[in-house]
Amino acid sequence: MIDQKKSKLPGPAGIPTLAARLMTGGSKKKSAIKFSLRKLGLVIRQRRQELAFSQEDLAVRCRLHRTYISGIERGVRNPTITCIDDVARALEMTLTDLVKRTEPQK
Repeated sequence: MIDQKKSKLPGPAGIPTLAARLMTGGSKKKSAIKFSLRKLGLVIRQRRQELAFSQEDLAVRCRLHRTYISGIERGVRNPTITCIDDVARALEMTLTDLVKRTEPQK
């Protein structure tokens, strides 16, 4: 059995814990997700402003709280696909169109 004190990996017998993976190799994946959420939020904010909606207007249209909309736009919320679909419909677009806008331009 591996001595935990000598092992560089935390957890029993040197098996890495989820927290350790997130702090090491998993952090790249986590940062990619955060980037995607920020990009999605930016696209939602731009479309909302194109339609001259306030965050409150958008929140009412998709039956969410204004602070939740704010969190989505800032990329700090992780909305479900259903929630994103509701937001897309409130922004008078399809979910597919909303996602396409997050992709880099060719």
